[in-house]
Amino acid sequence: MVHILVNANDIYILGGSVHTVKKYAKALVVATRENGLEVSADKTKYMVMSRDQGAGRSHNMKLDNRSFKMVNQFKYKGKSLNDRNFIITFLEECL
Repeated sequence: MVHILVNANDIYILGGSVHTVKKYAKALVVATRENGLEVSADKTKYMVMSRDQGAGRSHNMKLDNRSFKMVNQFKYKGKSLNDRNFIITFLEECL
């Protein structure tokens, strides 16, 4: 399962595995390129949301000669979200 959160010019792709996040991140890179835009590797971070504490313990994710840094938490609409939160509860609070 993947969740895509959009807020102004920020896009968050959350998935249960690095593989899932990478799949959707690649689709985002392709779609932005087709529209004359580019995803900034310096600003792009990723996070794996999983109950399995080892699921996202990877290093940087490489995609199209770019490296995206893994984070363990971020803020969205004033709420902190970390890699061990349950995404459904978080989304219910935000909507």
